[in-house]
Amino acid sequence: MNMAPATPFAQPIVTANEFYATGEVISMVASEPSGLSAGAPGAALTWNFSAMVPLGGFYTTTIMPDTSLVFITANQMHALPGNKYLHVQANHTDSYIHGVYDAGTNVTTHYNNYNISKRPFTYNSTYIDTYQATIPPATMHGTGVLTVTGDAYGTLILPNGTFNNVLRIKKYQVERDTTGSAVVVTTNVSYMWFDSLHNAPLLQIDSTISVAGSSQRAMYLASPVAVQQLNAGQDGYTAYLTDNELLLRNNFEQGRVYEVTLYNMIGGKLVTQTFVATGNSQRIDISKTINPGIYIVSVQVKDVPGTHQVIRVVKQ
Repeated sequence: MNMAPATPFAQPIVTANEFYATGEVISMVASEPSGLSAGAPGAALTWNFSAMVPLGGFYTTTIMPDTSLVFITANQMHALPGNKYLHVQANHTDSYIHGVYDAGTNVTTHYNNYNISKRPFTYNSTYIDTYQATIPPATMHGTGVLTVTGDAYGTLILPNGTFNNVLRIKKYQVERDTTGSAVVVTTNVSYMWFDSLHNAPLLQIDSTISVAGSSQRAMYLASPVAVQQLNAGQDGYTAYLTDNELLLRNNFEQGRVYEVTLYNMIGGKLVTQTFVATGNSQRIDISKTINPGIYIVSVQVKDVPGTHQVIRVVKQ
């Protein structure tokens, strides 16, 4: 594995790309991928994706502490859509995937030397990572090659904002898996746009090709802080949990309809309610006793994804 040196003129530099904090919830707006093109590499570009069409849902990832007895060096577990869980070892410079558990099939894939992200990254930075994949005891074994490049930078226009000094990172991955006498080759290409303010991609466009066919997906960050909003700040929610009640406090906009959802740390939804704001506090009846632990609260003005905020709450 090697990291190419940055060019002298390289801007911007991103230092937190895919470096998530435990307790964080990342919501990406699922969008129609057909007709979208990442475009050519280059410097000082402008990407206009303002006409992206939301599909009416989200790709939500919840970052939890990893307590696995199998992947003992992993310090985070990422709960993905589709009941999949990544066991990740993350620090300020690298993120390694050690395993993926699919709760739908009850299958765990083990990885060795799978470096999914490096930091810092800038225009023309690149690295190549070769990793191994296995499903014990002898169900599947494979080898993958991941090539990651900072291939472009410029201005990104999305349905929920315009962002300057954005770096695009391209990931090109080829994995060759063997099960018995069958060999399956899968190619994944991901384009991810990052700025210096967000650890999640502002925009992500993926494509996959294998013997099963091809697929595409597109998504953009649900509630980024846009350039024009930087000095405005965001309203800060305060949340408290009692045995069977969630208390929210904020300068709610009177008469607006809000939606609040409470999740446990493995992404399970405990309650979803809407309410019309009439004051600076709101009580949500959970209708059951909440055990001590860490929980995630999602709040937004109903049907306005750009107002979405996430709070981590500790129940003593």
